[in-house]
Amino acid sequence: MINKTRLKPGWVCLITGPCHSGKTALARKVLANHPYYLLEDADICALVLDDARGSTAMS
Repeated sequence: MINKTRLKPGWVCLITGPCHSGKTALARKVLANHPYYLLEDADICALVLDDARGSTAMS
């Protein structure tokens, strides 16, 4: 279970699991009012790897 009250600006919530297990669907449902980024996108992944602290302000 995800405790939404613990989600705070600038914090990261990592969802991991096997392929086709519903990770994106879970993020879209639970984090509907929060921005989320898929690290499968090469540009987003590069941004996070290059500037981990700055990438938290991507909203």
